[in-house]
Amino acid sequence: MSYCVNCGVELAPSERRCPLCNTEVINPADPWREPSTRPYPKHMDVILRRVDRQFAAALVAIVLTLPILITLLCDLLMDGALSWSFYVFGALVMLMVWLLPPLAARRYRRMVFLGLDGLACCLYLLGICHFSGGDWFFPLALPLTVVATASLELLVFLFRQRWGRDLLNRVALVLLVAGICAMAVELVIALYLGKLQFIWAPYAMISCWVLAAAARVVAKRKKFREEIAKRLFY
Repeated sequence: MSYCVNCGVELAPSERRCPLCNTEVINPADPWREPSTRPYPKHMDVILRRVDRQFAAALVAIVLTLPILITLLCDLLMDGALSWSFYVFGALVMLMVWLLPPLAARRYRRMVFLGLDGLACCLYLLGICHFSGGDWFFPLALPLTVVATASLELLVFLFRQRWGRDLLNRVALVLLVAGICAMAVELVIALYLGKLQFIWAPYAMISCWVLAAAARVVAKRKKFREEIAKRLFY
């Protein structure tokens, strides 16, 4: 019976390397030889379970359509007109737009789907503004939704770039875009209130950009990254 010289774990005779720490097994008194039987297969077949996306989309559509119809029927029977039910079925329709295209599409087009999500959100907010009798949609809700959708679209585009696939670079990009988004949000709110001034957004932007710069520096320095990884997982 052999034991790993690094971590001390008991080794089966069929092991050439420690399964825990991957240290090579060297035992002069008992050299390794191909065992006649193994505790597990020599080759493992990977079984991929593929989801039927069209069936999943149809199932989601049925599950969301039933409460939509029930809500509309109850509202029409009770009030004789469309009133409170819009808030329920509008949210469910928006959820359908968010879920069904990615499930039903044969090719996942993330930027197109994000655009549809933003459009569905805008239409839902427009409906809320109409039924509530407000006038806040065009000067406030629409620009904020456009800012949020554009920020996500920009992140998706940047993540697809060669240098945007690294985890730390992605963190830096998220922080960078978050700082810009914060400034855009406060600008929209300031224009809506009629006071063109920035109060909190510059602090949020500066904080995000400092953290983004730090993440970018760590991403570029391989030795620094390895040292941090060693410290974290020591």
